[in-house]
Amino acid sequence: MADKYANLSSSERVDVAVQLIHENPLLSLRKAAIICNVHPSFISRRKRGLTKAKEQADHEKQLLTPAEEAILIKYALKYNDWGFCDSCG
Repeated sequence: MADKYANLSSSERVDVAVQLIHENPLLSLRKAAIICNVHPSFISRRKRGLTKAKEQADHEKQLLTPAEEAILIKYALKYNDWGFCDSCG
């Protein structure tokens, strides 16, 4: 059964395990861990809200909006064209 989730990342497998437990309250945490091939503590921590999915954690660390990033890239490339930044291009 673990092969069913082999193509998913570890974070995605933890999310699937939490979802399986939520959908089937009789399914134990350990059995869900075996099914999804993750350590039971990963599932427990995710259920208690101590950890977040990688995508969500990365999004919360994002300091610039995509529009701001695009503007910075535009100016870096412009300054590179002018010869001000050798390491930008």
